[in-house]
Amino acid sequence: MKQGMTVDDIFIAFKESGIKKGDIVFSHSNIGFFGPLQGVNSKNEYCRIIYQTLMDIIGKNGTFILPSFTYSGFNQEIFDKRITKSKMGILSEYVRNLPNALRSEDPNFSVVAVGKDAEYFIAEVDNYSFGAKSFWSKFMEKDGLFCNFNFDSASTFIHFVEKSLNVDYRFDKGFKCKIMKDGKVEDEIFYHYVYDLEITENKTSFEKFHEYVIENGYAKQVKLGKGEVVTISAKQTYDVVKNQIEIDPYFLRVGEVS
Repeated sequence: MKQGMTVDDIFIAFKESGIKKGDIVFSHSNIGFFGPLQGVNSKNEYCRIIYQTLMDIIGKNGTFILPSFTYSGFNQEIFDKRITKSKMGILSEYVRNLPNALRSEDPNFSVVAVGKDAEYFIAEVDNYSFGAKSFWSKFMEKDGLFCNFNFDSASTFIHFVEKSLNVDYRFDKGFKCKIMKDGKVEDEIFYHYVYDLEITENKTSFEKFHEYVIENGYAKQVKLGKGEVVTISAKQTYDVVKNQIEIDPYFLRVGEVS
């Protein structure tokens, strides 16, 4: 008996998770956790099949986006969107290297996009990575679909929601970043929405969010191979967090309020 999932398994799981033609999809991914893919022996081919299956479903009017975060500014490293490698896994790197892929110029939280609206999502980068003009704001306005591979339903988008709601346990902090532009290194300040590292209970709990949306049926989980595909829309994510924070301002906070 052959071991591992098939291309048909991937297609069926993606369809069952709610992905459809014309969708705008953002994926945090750890695709290796799906386990073996029958007939595939290379990481590149594994990535190609995952990517192409999703693109076949969303079609020419769809857009696929992945994080290509590098945290370069935090680490005083030069960010060059053409060559700086993503730290977000092999699928992110695979897509980043595609000839039709476009990448935003955020030295910490860049994204890579392919498809109809790729240019829209990577253009005019806001220096506030989670601000009102950021990628995340555009994604919510378009009501994109988060489709995470072997991650829970939470995403970095949560920090955009926290900033939009002006939670009192996070704040904007500027970082001097070095960005390669037209062959020259330019200094720019980019702002991350951080918490005080000395107050560990102020860390955001993605687990709390995930437990809530699964228990209440807001997110969908579909098994694939040894892992799972988890989907939830951007607007649903925003609405859940907003509504729960109105009830409990520390809904997303790791620590309990004494």
